Amino acid sequence: VFYPQSGIEKITQSRTQSYLRSDFNRTLVDCLWHPEICGPTEIWATAWGRAKGRKEFDSKKICEYAILLGPLVAQKVAVMLELLGEGGTAKELIPKSILRRDRLASLVSDGPSLDDNMSKNEYWRVVFNIPEDQIQGWLSYGK
Repeated sequence: VFYPQSGIEKITQSRTQSYLRSDFNRTLVDCLWHPEICGPTEIWATAWGRAKGRKEFDSKKICEYAILLGPLVAQKVAVMLELLGEGGTAKELIPKSILRRDRLASLVSDGPSLDDNMSKNEYWRVVFNIPEDQIQGWLSYGK
């Protein structure tokens, strides 16, 4: 999943040194792919809120990158886009076939352990172990 069509480019510094760099939209998707390395939920949720106001924000590209990374990432991205008012793009581009009845995605990695009392986005099959209104607050703080 590290090729140019996935928002990753290889930067060569010298004959022996190179590194991978992600574009703006791929970095947002990576926050949901591996949230455990992106800091507390408040940090990356606020980043998504700020990103929405930038001209580089492209919900279509975000969906395409998420699909490449698998169904669970696509579900999480769809919920974030929905919370940001871009749910129509997610419903248009992310195939409904990714939504299996036996698989739930967890939106955040920090916070309390998952239990049956957590709120759930029924359409995208994503569980919130932090109240959805708290995430919504962090998104609006970033705007």
